[in-house]
Amino acid sequence: MSVDAITTALKLNIDRSSAKFVLVAMAYCANNELTCWPSVQYLCEATSQDRKTVLENIKRLKELGLVVDCGDRKGMTRQVVVYQLCLDRESQNRNSSEIGTVPETEGNSPVFTLKQAQKRDTERLELSRTISNTHPVCKEEKTPMVSIDTFLKNKKASGEKPVPDGDAIFDYAEKVGIPTDMLFLCWREFVERNRESGKRYKDWRQAFRNCVRANWYKLWFSTVDGFQLTTQGKQAELLHGVAA
Repeated sequence: MSVDAITTALKLNIDRSSAKFVLVAMAYCANNELTCWPSVQYLCEATSQDRKTVLENIKRLKELGLVVDCGDRKGMTRQVVVYQLCLDRESQNRNSSEIGTVPETEGNSPVFTLKQAQKRDTERLELSRTISNTHPVCKEEKTPMVSIDTFLKNKKASGEKPVPDGDAIFDYAEKVGIPTDMLFLCWREFVERNRESGKRYKDWRQAFRNCVRANWYKLWFSTVDGFQLTTQGKQAELLHGVAA
């Protein structure tokens, strides 16, 4: 986490407040080189914005020259975009017609009295604590590997769906043409098989995305008329009582 990046992002006067919120969330995830790779799902959760709004705001920040796609990818599937935050003075001046910063005054000039410097450091520490408490998901901590039943129990207790409506897997399925009922059938098979095997994952949602993308259980195949169930798929349909 870069407190300086967060502080600078908060000082920027961006015409769209939701875009500024996304920038602050990205700054919270930035390292000392001001690079970050928060997933779209994290940004949605951190800012309480839907996926479409987050993507629009990232596009807006790119247009303003505040974030740049480094061309690198992270994550298990190497699909999480790595961004460079451009929060230096030159970048701000380059877009001064649309972005403003807090004017240089005695209170925020580069030259501080000892008392002003102590006050600034205290404010930064409080800011860091506040954001850490609000968005603990971005902390660099070990996520425990849990069973599918523990995952389902935890999500039920928090009032979350195991696979939320805005999950990226639905966008993928829509793009390639996999029907929603086949996704539901795949989820039932996914849960059943992992119960039997006792498999543990840190991120069950990502595991399910991988399952669908790679068609782990060979439940469907593609034809010119769309996706159809395989023999395995029909067997799963009978087992779970789900009509796909």
